[in-house]
Amino acid sequence: MTDKIIASGRRWLNPPRHRDTGAISWAVMATSYGDVESYITIRDCSRQIELDYCFEAGSKSKQQRLKKLNYMIEAFTAIRDSLDEAEAVTKELLDAYNKKKDEKSGEIKNSVGHSLRSLVL
Repeated sequence: MTDKIIASGRRWLNPPRHRDTGAISWAVMATSYGDVESYITIRDCSRQIELDYCFEAGSKSKQQRLKKLNYMIEAFTAIRDSLDEAEAVTKELLDAYNKKKDEKSGEIKNSVGHSLRSLVL
């Protein structure tokens, strides 16, 4: 008996002809020796992680693997859902920083101008 691929795929994470080679690939296989083998590989630029989710058919470890996958899905979803808010807050912080910097710059110019005028008088 041979092993059988149940699902597999690869998706590029960047647009075509982009210089970065990020991708995500996965596979789920049924094996002739009683294990379900699965993996996911995520790579971007020079880094790569590979996660294996293998378990013996009929064992309780399947639930542990599903729990891990669900945690990762929750984390990715939380990151995705927080990006707009993080961008808005970052813009507010940057605006406040630039305003404060401009105010300090104006104070320094006024101080230097006042000092020069007193030297001339």
